[in-house]
Amino acid sequence: MDRITQWLKTRCTPSEFRAGVYLLAVELIEDVDTQLQEYAAERQGLVREFVKAYPPAVLVAKKRLRTFVRDASVSTAPPVR
Repeated sequence: MDRITQWLKTRCTPSEFRAGVYLLAVELIEDVDTQLQEYAAERQGLVREFVKAYPPAVLVAKKRLRTFVRDASVSTAPPVR
């Protein structure tokens, strides 16, 4: 379970209506919204780092694996955005 999911579960109550649905007290909405916005900004930075690091990592892996790599099976730019 990732950090933000754990954090949310400490503030929410599981719903008895449906599995996977959680209830949030109205007083906590602003705090949760602020935290989610901060997490989204942090995640964007991590995605940028990943997109930058991925192509060189693919080249290194292709060199190490040589004949075991089919070019068609390896994406050069992952669709993560």
